[in-house]
Amino acid sequence: MALEEIAQRTWTISSTASTLHSASQKSEFLVSIAVCEKLFSLTLPLSIFLQNKSSDLVSAVKVTSRQKSCANPQTTSNEEYFRVTTVIPCIDTLIQNLTDRFIKNEDILSSFQLLLPGYACEKKINELEKLGLYFQDEMPLSAVQAEYKLWCAKISSTDPSTEILKLFEYCDGTFFRAMNLLLKVMATLPVTTASVERSFSTMKRIKTLPRSVIGEDRLMH
Repeated sequence: MALEEIAQRTWTISSTASTLHSASQKSEFLVSIAVCEKLFSLTLPLSIFLQNKSSDLVSAVKVTSRQKSCANPQTTSNEEYFRVTTVIPCIDTLIQNLTDRFIKNEDILSSFQLLLPGYACEKKINELEKLGLYFQDEMPLSAVQAEYKLWCAKISSTDPSTEILKLFEYCDGTFFRAMNLLLKVMATLPVTTASVERSFSTMKRIKTLPRSVIGEDRLMH
């Protein structure tokens, strides 16, 4: 049902619908929609990659980059006004979200990367200390470093393109307790929140406003 039609009713949400309908007719909103359509069409391949079930944070960092500067001209026309007030902030927000999600975690992700074939190297063994948060309650750093040396030898001939989940299955938790734990953490760190957001979107289709009194037990069956 259209916002305009809902706004004309006497429902409790009619005032909210009226506000949204009014906002959707403003030029700032229409320009923002056009900008989002253009921007998201450019980032669609990246979005598909990041939502891949086999994608992990290490591979995500490799395909994300950071913009260091952007144009900020003086406003002398309508086109430049919307460029400064809508387009540039939208792009900056997207870049900042990618930065917060991946770039700021680059140090710790580079340490996780040392567990993978092609990156494992005994010379960088001291960098495992950055991962202490994940294993300090289970075993001391010295034991992890000793285990890491054996792990480097074990995966020295493993294909560097091996996915983390397959590597986790290959890692025997009895002999490589710390490596198994770290690989498990690495494999479960979420790249995006898309799956969670889809769950809520699906739930809203079932648990609508008139059905808000439905309990969890009935929704599950």
